[in-house]
Amino acid sequence: MAPRSMLLAVAAAAIPQLTAAVSVDLPITYYNSYSSVDVEIGKPSKTYRLHPDTGSSTTWVVDKGCAEWCHNNTPYQRVGYNVTASCTGYPLNRTADISYLGGYVAGDVVNDKFTVNNQTWRQPFLSIYYSDWNNMPTDGFMGLAFDSIMVGDANNVLTMLMPDLDEPRFGIYLGESDAADEPGLLTMGSSKESEYSAAELTKVPIVKGPDGRYDVWRSLIKGVSFKGFDSVNGGVSTTDLGLTNVVFDTGAGKSSLPTDKVLAVYETMGLNYTDLLDGKRVLKCSEFNSSWSISLEFSPPGVSEPIVLTASGEDLRKPGFPAAPDACWPPFEDSGAEGFTLIGTPFLRNFYTVWDFGAKDEADFEPTLGFAHVRQ
Repeated sequence: MAPRSMLLAVAAAAIPQLTAAVSVDLPITYYNSYSSVDVEIGKPSKTYRLHPDTGSSTTWVVDKGCAEWCHNNTPYQRVGYNVTASCTGYPLNRTADISYLGGYVAGDVVNDKFTVNNQTWRQPFLSIYYSDWNNMPTDGFMGLAFDSIMVGDANNVLTMLMPDLDEPRFGIYLGESDAADEPGLLTMGSSKESEYSAAELTKVPIVKGPDGRYDVWRSLIKGVSFKGFDSVNGGVSTTDLGLTNVVFDTGAGKSSLPTDKVLAVYETMGLNYTDLLDGKRVLKCSEFNSSWSISLEFSPPGVSEPIVLTASGEDLRKPGFPAAPDACWPPFEDSGAEGFTLIGTPFLRNFYTVWDFGAKDEADFEPTLGFAHVRQ
């Protein structure tokens, strides 16, 4: 008898792929400050919460055993995936793992039917039997970075959808905050900047990784400037970051600066970063107002003048810093590495972002990341 995986693979060929150019909208919701989108997987289908992550490529979902036994410190009861319970799913007979800055997962590579808003496609992903993401109130991750960093030959969802999408891009509105009543929107195959912003897109060219391929959504950052606050009597103070790597990551709940520069950046604000961490100087949320701003200057190859993105102090207000009841988080942390800046959701949510591959074929990619300040 032919193996079950072979029979399922033949049967799965009958599942229709997207047949016309489309774009797919996925509402972004928040649970315990973590973002997620809902995706139906398998037949009979179950709905899974996936965390949209531009810092990784391969999608994964906890399996039935991990949903029960892997550590979960959240109120959310995870929905475990079971490939043998889906008549459209089949194993690909290999395993893979992913190491993140904040966690680790390992599992089996499988293939099954994904459905969003009546749009259906086949998707390879990891069925996870081990995860140490114990504070994540989701069933897994949806990777939105480039395929060069995929694991287990499990392509990202954009690759699988790309031939049928209207445009080789996706757009993200993260919502006004990470509260449960502040939904956002992920649009795959087009973007909706005109609905969320009156501003023109500011496009930052994306650069390749060390191996000569596009990997994560990265560029080169030249400097960070503060205007107002305590910097030079309300003037502009700039710290040179020396054309170093910057990564834009929707999976990061904080933004961070290079270890060798973070102290200098805060000094331009008239602040001591160590005092902030030790609670000797508390940044009250009332201090995060429109009287001051932060500008990031990007200077990737081929750009004659730096590309500048600016957010006000009010934009960067993030309550919850444990030093005091009315304290807000400092706008940047220490990235833990020299020459590395990470731009996470506290900065990104102030903009409608357009993550554009520039072409549908990887050989022709000319990716850019577009920013349009969200309409207030």
